[in-house]
Amino acid sequence: MEKPDYSAMDFKELRAYVLKHHEDQEAFYALADRIRSRPSKSYTIADIDRLPEILRESGKLPKRAEE
Repeated sequence: MEKPDYSAMDFKELRAYVLKHHEDQEAFYALADRIRSRPSKSYTIADIDRLPEILRESGKLPKRAEE
């Protein structure tokens, strides 16, 4: 079997591949490298009032239904 090109996969594809092929350590490390290379955002206590908005932007909270 030919080895997949992990660099050609987008993040979601690579994550799905790793979940399906958990024995593929090279794929796991490729995914881990991608996760580590993602920019992270820092927040301060001043952002606490914006917490629901921040969670919605990150996809961790559903967006409000349009009224």
